[in-house]
Amino acid sequence: MAVMQLILFGLARMLRLRIHRSVVVIALLTPVLFLSPWVIQGRVMLSTVPLARALPGAPTIEDDDPHAMLNDAVYQLLPWEAEVRHALASRHLPLWSDRIDGGSSPWANPQACVLAPVAVLARLVPLEDHLLAALALKMLVALQGAWLLARYLGGGRSASLLAGLSFALGGGIVAWALFPISSTAAWVPWVTVAAIRVVRRPQPWAIAATALIVAALLVSGNPETALGGGLLAAVCGGSLWSRRTGLLKGLGAATLAASLGFGLAAPHLLPFAKVLPESQRAVRTLGTSNTPKAGSTRWGEPRSWFVGEGEAMLLSATGPRANGHAYRVPSPRGISWPTIGSIYSGILVLAGTIIACLSLRRRLLPPLLFAVVSVLLAAQFVPLLRLAHVVPGAHAVNFNRVLVVSSLAMCVCAASGLSRLLRGQHRRLVVTGVLGAAAAGLAIAASVSTVLLWIVVVGAAILASKRRMLAFGLLAVVGVADLVPWARDMLPVGHSELFYPQTPELAALAEEVGADG
Repeated sequence: MAVMQLILFGLARMLRLRIHRSVVVIALLTPVLFLSPWVIQGRVMLSTVPLARALPGAPTIEDDDPHAMLNDAVYQLLPWEAEVRHALASRHLPLWSDRIDGGSSPWANPQACVLAPVAVLARLVPLEDHLLAALALKMLVALQGAWLLARYLGGGRSASLLAGLSFALGGGIVAWALFPISSTAAWVPWVTVAAIRVVRRPQPWAIAATALIVAALLVSGNPETALGGGLLAAVCGGSLWSRRTGLLKGLGAATLAASLGFGLAAPHLLPFAKVLPESQRAVRTLGTSNTPKAGSTRWGEPRSWFVGEGEAMLLSATGPRANGHAYRVPSPRGISWPTIGSIYSGILVLAGTIIACLSLRRRLLPPLLFAVVSVLLAAQFVPLLRLAHVVPGAHAVNFNRVLVVSSLAMCVCAASGLSRLLRGQHRRLVVTGVLGAAAAGLAIAASVSTVLLWIVVVGAAILASKRRMLAFGLLAVVGVADLVPWARDMLPVGHSELFYPQTPELAALAEEVGADG
């Protein structure tokens, strides 16, 4: 984490931005405190029940693991990571492995995260702690990046800190904690603030920093999330240009920075582009069209506006239990819990976003529009889906992977609304926004705890004009009390003794296989 912090300091300095010391301290402490149960209990951030049931001779366990559906980490992500580590330990690049997928290239597989900065640093810890260390680094990068972006878009220092905490502890990072999606999402606020900075004030050091951040985004493991992050950066940078610099000069500098970033990532991107047409996603989707039929939408029936249970994703933004207790009850049909959780960033973000919409500022229009469009696409809103599928190959894109970017956009918009709350400005508008958000959230899923949290938020809105620090403290308590239990429910707590145990059967198998080299 200290190494990553030095990297972030360097990038911010090259962009001529400053990360306040209090933000640095909180960004370092938050992952440590949040993840302390795994460290203290000696557990692994992995569902180990599939291993106990699949490996011959493994210890038996009777516990029912609600996170067993997250078995991609067991069967794919960690085996890929192990092969990368084996290759690096043998002092050669992981260009090929005979052991995974019947023979394949980790280098050409983005989700193997061969060059991802988060994964590279997480390789300093043992394999069983890799996912835990990676999540700590993602939260560190995400919190400080979201704070910088919120500040650049006009949010106050305290409100931007609440937005950064909400992004780091919310669905943008935690819902996909085990997956490269969150590694990529953590760099999206950095690439967005860098794009705005370069368009408004193109300077050599800023262009160089932006190129490095673009490269980090592209190699972090999920192309679709990187595409969504690039679109958000392009929308914000292109619409927030400075008259002093000029649009053409600013866009030219941003294009140069993006081209340099693609060049730095090219050794990874070109092999991936070579194998992409033969991937399962491409073969399965490019030959078919899943565009909804023209007669499938009946405007008198709101449920027909969405494909499947897409409206469940819209509801998930309103409260921690809007779709039930994650992993404890069945998820809405056809939608995974990580996807549903992607859009939730806490009731503070809901309240702040509604306040921001009621007092909309020009700088917030680009991220707000991006959030609305991307959430509707992910929810498979039929009219918008038909329009998107006009673009060739667009139906092969899984728009769910862009939800984490929508979560960031909502967090930075919320920072503006929360700034108005903490400054005691437009009190009537602020209280109206908070009450409207509370009514929406409680109407969908009410509980004693959420009612109490909303009462505290309303109290903070009333007290802010006279007791600003007290109001900030109350909002911080609400944010932590709301997000921490929800976020921990999203993460598996596995038995370390079941982490790929070395059983006699497997030892005999390894000896037989290795007898002839």
